[in-house]
Amino acid sequence: MAGLRKNVVGALASALSFIPVESIELLWERIRIKRLCRQLKYCGERVTITIGFYVESPATVTIEDDASFGPNVSIVGIDGCVSGKNSMVTIETLILTTSRNRWPLL
Repeated sequence: MAGLRKNVVGALASALSFIPVESIELLWERIRIKRLCRQLKYCGERVTITIGFYVESPATVTIEDDASFGPNVSIVGIDGCVSGKNSMVTIETLILTTSRNRWPLL
């Protein structure tokens, strides 16, 4: 079993050796974001999340349809947080909630 694992890892490493490091980092970031979306209370359709997205309490955060998040957005939804439909959060934004408030406030 250990020999098979070593062969698979070696084959994977040689297959990925021609890919630039930046592309591999971007691939891992996309995988991390997909995992995070599965942990959210709700993640709507056509949601765009970019690099550096962070959620402190994903089970309390709801992201509705067509929401967009720029790079390095952090949400600390202590008591729950709901993003509205068609909302957009820009670069390096911190959203800190201590009560269930719907944002953006219009």
